[in-house]
Amino acid sequence: MSDLYQQLYSYLVGQVDDTLQYMTRMVLVDRTVDRDHVVRAMEMLKIALQTAEERYLDAGEGET
Repeated sequence: MSDLYQQLYSYLVGQVDDTLQYMTRMVLVDRTVDRDHVVRAMEMLKIALQTAEERYLDAGEGET
């Protein structure tokens, strides 16, 4: 696996883990889940995907 792929994988796993921790905290600790919380979790994942894509393209890996 190339260094870039390892970096992107590590980044995405970290971001997904952060999002899961946020969601777990909402459900198990705060016991409050509303639309704003769900939207925030969605935004966290969307930003992670966009950032990974930008890093991939910036590295020239997305060129055909």
